[in-house]
Amino acid sequence: MASVRETRSGASDKEVPDAANSEDCILVTEDRDLGELVVRQRLGVRGIITWVDQHNTLGLGNDVPISTGNENDALLALVDGKWVVLRVPYPLSFYAKGLDGRIDNANAGWKGRGVWTTSGDRVPWLKQGGKGTVPIAFHFQFRPDPLAD
Repeated sequence: MASVRETRSGASDKEVPDAANSEDCILVTEDRDLGELVVRQRLGVRGIITWVDQHNTLGLGNDVPISTGNENDALLALVDGKWVVLRVPYPLSFYAKGLDGRIDNANAGWKGRGVWTTSGDRVPWLKQGGKGTVPIAFHFQFRPDPLAD
């Protein structure tokens, strides 16, 4: 993992995706304008992540990049250089559309925090449930161990 700030200080928005491609890297950014630029100008990048869990809302640690897993049935978290796949097995056709973390009660441990996302699709009539199916909100939480209170 390399920081653009450290290795390519002053690079333009066009140069950043080009550098990521040449080095076969996934781009992690909190710059939503850069994400929009990549989409609108159809710049071919291996991947782009625009949300970082800065406050350990999910329980995987501070500053963990999380992707909505485009064309995927999961959220994807990059923890210590390895992907953690947070798959939603049911209902079928989970397509995350953005995400955000919340800490409702910092003193409640894992029960007071989590990541929320919605599942949406451009063709809901092809989803399980058929025509009239509406988006669903999902709340992801991690217990520190299976028997945690």
